[in-house]
Amino acid sequence: MIEKMSAKVARFEIPLLLLKKWIPNSFFLDRFPNKNRIVKGLSIDSRAVEKNFIYLSIKGKTYDGHLFLKEVKKNKAIAAIVEKNKINKELLEMIDHDFFLLSVDNVIEAFGKLAERVRKAWEGKLITVTGSNGKTTAKEIISAILKIEVGAKSQFSSYGNQNNHIGVPLNLMRLNVQNKFAVIEMGMNQMGEIKKLSSMAQPNFSLIVNAHREHQEFLGSIRATAEENGSVISHLIENNIVIFPKDKKNEDVWWKLANKNKSTVFRFSMFDDESEFADMDDVKEVTCKILGNNPLFIELALNGDSIGRVQLNGLGEHFARTVTGAVAASIALGLSHESILQGLKTFTPIKGRGLFHHLRNGAVVVDDSYNANPDSVHAAITTMANITGRKAMVLGDMAEIGENSESIHREILVLALEHLDEVFLIGKYFSMASKSLKQGKSYSSEKKLEEDVRSWLNLTSSQKSSSLLWIKGSRASNLDLIVNCLVSP
Repeated sequence: MIEKMSAKVARFEIPLLLLKKWIPNSFFLDRFPNKNRIVKGLSIDSRAVEKNFIYLSIKGKTYDGHLFLKEVKKNKAIAAIVEKNKINKELLEMIDHDFFLLSVDNVIEAFGKLAERVRKAWEGKLITVTGSNGKTTAKEIISAILKIEVGAKSQFSSYGNQNNHIGVPLNLMRLNVQNKFAVIEMGMNQMGEIKKLSSMAQPNFSLIVNAHREHQEFLGSIRATAEENGSVISHLIENNIVIFPKDKKNEDVWWKLANKNKSTVFRFSMFDDESEFADMDDVKEVTCKILGNNPLFIELALNGDSIGRVQLNGLGEHFARTVTGAVAASIALGLSHESILQGLKTFTPIKGRGLFHHLRNGAVVVDDSYNANPDSVHAAITTMANITGRKAMVLGDMAEIGENSESIHREILVLALEHLDEVFLIGKYFSMASKSLKQGKSYSSEKKLEEDVRSWLNLTSSQKSSSLLWIKGSRASNLDLIVNCLVSP
């Protein structure tokens, strides 16, 4: 509970009057309080408010932060930022010498402006991470390498997957004078979102991990995804370095933006990737060659010169690509090859993002339950196809695919059935695909699914064969619950 609450706050010390100055068109509603006070932090959750904090009264789809101001005042907040169209007699009666309101037109927009000013005042180097798959993993790898190179307190990285219009400003508010580097993850599912977040974050460096079939319900095409993620390039400031993959389908989008912004380009790829753009002397290129699949063993090179070989705690070419992007970003940041190799050697994927669980019966469960889109699932299946032993997947529906949801789920199921020994399915679209193909085991009950998966693991163990179970689906599939049941002692 404490960890969850800490995700809802940012701690800092900013004079109250300066904080107000940094929020355009904001107005005090007060009864002559002492305005020469220091704000000690900010919270987006009334339950996490502490003494001398300021509270953001955010209105969401299912809740309205303005309804919790009594709790905020009880927790001894200095003030609450509220929207002027929400101000009523009840709210005004809460104002006293120790608690007041700061009125704005839009709380979310005001939060963004405040975070932008905090970012401008911060003197470190900031790198953003965007892309369809692997953003959080790339962010965590860069952070791990930074910790080795400069120390934990000298770097900051986004909390969890806080990468949207609330998470990015919240992370920017957490920057402090000890931080020399910051790694900020930025996500989107609509056109224009990366532009807004980039304007806030003002990156010195930006890593674009990839462009795949994500959020196609709203974006429409992979090309649009590449353009949206690439819009960060126009907002690069001093250093002005962009890192992106060799990608013959989308690379021209990023080159065009980089040339327009006069940005320095670092590129990354597998050693045999093709591109419409020839290798250039003034472009630093990081390449990766896979030397072994299980465990994953790679060799990295910079412009053809070996950086070193390292065994990774992950599986598949898609993981190797994400690692290579993070390495290219680390080199762009000026980090040493020694720190990079040490960081890769010790890095372990986080929960829900490819974390390995070794069960007592010898089976391995890959917890990739946090998210899924067609290309990331395709990559996982292809990875398993190259591994010996008994192999199965638990697949949950992929969200926000759009009008092609049925055909894409069927496409994925066909691939899974071709390469795997067993496929367990849950969700509306995989159920439809299973009925259409008359193959695959589809479930409506999580309990029954868990029981059958456990039986499969026990059966393969009794046959003394190595077994690998990969669990993947969009967040709404709640496959983390299945993982928890399977790996619990």
